[in-house]
Amino acid sequence: MPLKTVVFDEHRELYGRPSAETNAAWDALMPLGSSHSRNGWVLIPNPEEYNLRPGVLVPELGVERFSVAMYHQLHCLRIIRDYYWDLIQTVETGSQDEARKEAVKQLQYEHPQHCFSYLVQAVQCNADLTMEWAILEKDGSRFQVDGVGVPHFQCKDPNKVKSWIETVHSPPDPNKTHHHE
Repeated sequence: MPLKTVVFDEHRELYGRPSAETNAAWDALMPLGSSHSRNGWVLIPNPEEYNLRPGVLVPELGVERFSVAMYHQLHCLRIIRDYYWDLIQTVETGSQDEARKEAVKQLQYEHPQHCFSYLVQAVQCNADLTMEWAILEKDGSRFQVDGVGVPHFQCKDPNKVKSWIETVHSPPDPNKTHHHE
């Protein structure tokens, strides 16, 4: 996958409470696909040929299903987002006691805990060494960084990854040649 320069932006369409608009923006990050290959899963007929460990068997298609890490990471962000907004909703609309119970309940869920650990490792694995400059405050001072407007030079193009998954891996077609790059 070739690298490209990406200037980071706010992507405000991802901001805010779950709604038809914000959910659509989050959904658009994920590739289209069949029921077996949406959400960043790829279908691989003979994974041992690629030195892969076993995936999730899809017996009716005679293939195994694997997750592309970028989409697993986006899935984790979505999970954390959903839990965050659920907690905010409870705090805003319920009593303090209800909010406390909701917070305790959410702390007991394994999925977001897994996601935090997984995302830490993903960020460290990618180890983006871009030097981000400070933003200019209204008073002329510079004391914080937001990354907006900063070019990052070692990015894979997520649109190419998404296109690759949508064209090569879904929907499943037994006559389609299978490629790995």
